[in-house]
Amino acid sequence: MTLTRDFKETVVARVGRDPAFARELLDEATTLLVSGEPETAAAGFKDHSIVADGASDLIGALFGQRGRHARSAVGAGSLPGDAAVEVAMVARLRPGE
Repeated sequence: MTLTRDFKETVVARVGRDPAFARELLDEATTLLVSGEPETAAAGFKDHSIVADGASDLIGALFGQRGRHARSAVGAGSLPGDAAVEVAMVARLRPGE
C-alpha cells in the first residue's frame, strides 16, 4: 500500500511537533519484525512455510500477543553451519514487559 503525499506530510508534520506521537509511531513500527526465514531444502521441497510455522509458534509461545509478527519463508540449498532454519528478528524490548 502506498501512502499518499498528503498523508505522509501530515504524519511527518505531527512527528515534528508531537514527541509522544513520534515515540508511539516508532514503537508500533518496531515492536517485532521477523523476516527472511530461509530453510535448508532438497530440490523439489515445497513446504517451507510449514517449517517457518515452527519458528512463529516458538515466538508466540515466548512473547504471547507481543510476539505477533510478519515473516517470509524461503528455501535454500544450504545455510551456514549446516543449519536447518535461519531466523532473523529485530525486536524492541520495553521496560516492564
